[in-house]
Amino acid sequence: MLHASHRPIALAALAWALFASPASADPPPSRAALEQMLGGFEEGASLSQLRALPGAASATLLDIANDPAAPLFVRARAVYGLRAFTAPGVAPTVQSALRAVALSAGADPLLRRAALDALAEGHGDLGAARTLLGGADPSMREAAGWTLSRSADPSARPALSAQLQRERDPAVARSLRDALGVPTPTAPTVTPPGAVTR
Repeated sequence: MLHASHRPIALAALAWALFASPASADPPPSRAALEQMLGGFEEGASLSQLRALPGAASATLLDIANDPAAPLFVRARAVYGLRAFTAPGVAPTVQSALRAVALSAGADPLLRRAALDALAEGHGDLGAARTLLGGADPSMREAAGWTLSRSADPSARPALSAQLQRERDPAVARSLRDALGVPTPTAPTVTPPGAVTR
């Protein structure tokens, strides 16, 4: 979620860019229709359903993501749904909005994780994940590691390895080792003096 003072500007810019683009010739579905698509019990809209939407629907998805009255899981699915908007007329604006969500320290971690995954999976953009991998927030370092571990980008694995060497948080280090397929180090067994060993 964008900081409240930046949200109206970012939404206005996104809406203008999307509605002005030729990719948005079809009217987008209503907000209620999009919320229904996203609000499924087990899962939300499929990638093919999202790709069938006009580019202007991405502004509505971002509006849902920024609405604190909407259920958090619907908001996260709205953010993740932005991975489908890759047309040249909308992708740069969508990527900018996703980066803002991912890098916003005040945003809910679920929304930030969804933004990282949407950037990587839909747009091949690992910049925010690389930034957060070396950041101060352990939960976001772990999220960035997860995103990078699923990327086909050849530079992702070296970035994960380098972070593992620097990582001091045990949970994040374990997650990075899992992502890299590196076994967890075991503590040496100490035999007390005078104990009988077999």
